[in-house]
Amino acid sequence: MSSTRIDMGREDGPLRLFPAPLIPGDWTLPDHAGRHWIAALWSAAMGEESFFLTHDVPELRWRPLPFYPGHMLVEAAVRDVRGRIGAANAVIGPDGCTRVDGNSSQWQLLNERMGFRLDNADMAAAYLEFFCSAIRGSDGRFRLVTQVDASCFTSRNVDISRAAEALRPHARPISLAATDEGFAGDVLVLYGGNAFHSSFVIRPEGYVEMEDDREIALEDMSLLARERCVGDLRWRY
Repeated sequence: MSSTRIDMGREDGPLRLFPAPLIPGDWTLPDHAGRHWIAALWSAAMGEESFFLTHDVPELRWRPLPFYPGHMLVEAAVRDVRGRIGAANAVIGPDGCTRVDGNSSQWQLLNERMGFRLDNADMAAAYLEFFCSAIRGSDGRFRLVTQVDASCFTSRNVDISRAAEALRPHARPISLAATDEGFAGDVLVLYGGNAFHSSFVIRPEGYVEMEDDREIALEDMSLLARERCVGDLRWRY
């Protein structure tokens, strides 16, 4: 199986089908065999709940996860009967498919099976970014933002320039420091139409704790992007 590299700057390419990715990175498009392998494993994991049975899936993309060797994070563009494009994610590897459905227990089980351990700050930062976006609260996922762009805001045709300027001082690459407990650092988080400056502790075995958060006030909070999550699917609105 092979992949085609995606130009993240293209507006006319496959990325137009996707909402904001679960996490940023070097996404590629799997070849024909790869797409069939992904669909088979993913459908088997979902059973009768498989969106492959109920929705059009016009595109798939994937990217490696450095903290899960041999595993790929897969993202599907999913189109409903009204033509809206949503997204779904899964982690696929030698041990099968693990659904990204907002719960956290499957990641602890996967970590235990793999003998998982974070041994440096860069790996811990990559894991934190994935884990926070993979789990959900009542108002959606916890999206860590390292760069403010259009995906942070509503798709309505409104001026977002002042809101973007207010967020940019808080957005920076994830930088974690080693502590007695593991690793710790502060990150900009978008959640439920709100923005927070949040402090996290990441333990070597993969447990993540939010120790503190401070809300970042904008003149118009309705400008921030929101997602509606239903089962495995998420839709931007």
